[in-house]
Amino acid sequence: MAELTRERLGALRVQAKELLTADRREVLVCAGTGCIAGGSLKIYDYLKSECEKRGLKTRVALRHEGGDDAIHFKKSGCHGFCEMGPLLQIEPEGFLYTHVRLEDCDEIIEKTILGGEAVERLLYELNGVRYAKHNEIPFYAKQQRVVLENCGTTDAEDIDEYLAHDGYAAFEKALFEMSDEDICREILDSGLRGRGGLSRGQKVGQRPPPAQGQEVCGLQRRRGRPRRVHGPLHHGGQSPFGH
Repeated sequence: MAELTRERLGALRVQAKELLTADRREVLVCAGTGCIAGGSLKIYDYLKSECEKRGLKTRVALRHEGGDDAIHFKKSGCHGFCEMGPLLQIEPEGFLYTHVRLEDCDEIIEKTILGGEAVERLLYELNGVRYAKHNEIPFYAKQQRVVLENCGTTDAEDIDEYLAHDGYAAFEKALFEMSDEDICREILDSGLRGRGGLSRGQKVGQRPPPAQGQEVCGLQRRRGRPRRVHGPLHHGGQSPFGH
């Protein structure tokens, strides 16, 4: 298994960005908990299978075979608008459909996926005004998302798409450009706190230093699930990633 160097990671990121830019038609079905409960995964399966029955090329990952002209089906993260789910967003038009049902799928394929036109009755409506696009809806228009900037518009389970959105950039910087003290200071200055209220930076700073030359990557676990990377990181000039 070849080691994934910093240079190789950078090359993979550039390639992923090029693939994402080349995407022509995307169908993003919300796979947040609320939308799944409303049947969004059945909608995803039906749309994909029906498009394939019609002889349309489809793919489900950024590097998946099918070509740039294939319809890219994605299970997106939560849009934060659960009361209007199941939600479906179609690019490049940017149409956001609300309360989508299985019986709407054929019309969506005919009118939007193939024709590029909106299904008016599925658009969000407020006070007699219909909003076609995500960023036009008043609920979203006043928001400034930072950590969740790409939530709802990307496939959170596709590592290449994560790279295309500069995934691992902070981890890469910590590994290759920062000392242990720099990392602790960065976390302390961020003001991040755990559920118990304790400063994350103070918690990290209380950890004993590892032996000289030892590589340490602390991964906090709660309730059996990995949470976040923290603590001293010793890389010795090499990446811990395997590829």
